[in-house]
Amino acid sequence: MVDVVVWAKKRIFPKNRMDCKGILKMMGLPDYNAWEIVKRTNACRMEDPYWLRFSEEETFADTTRGRSRKIMSENQESTSW
Repeated sequence: MVDVVVWAKKRIFPKNRMDCKGILKMMGLPDYNAWEIVKRTNACRMEDPYWLRFSEEETFADTTRGRSRKIMSENQESTSW
């Protein structure tokens, strides 16, 4: 289990990221808490398909990458002629 936690914590944005405060605010977090960020993002990076599932109901569409794909798809549809 320790290996999973270490792996997951390496898959979130760093505390010193320039827009860290804005991201935390968007996530509804008052301060940087690595495990809370992991839970909100499913430890899913934008560039790969790996992610953590915290409940049976969660799907890839619930991950950060899945949500961004949906948003990009919706934006493309709304700008199509």
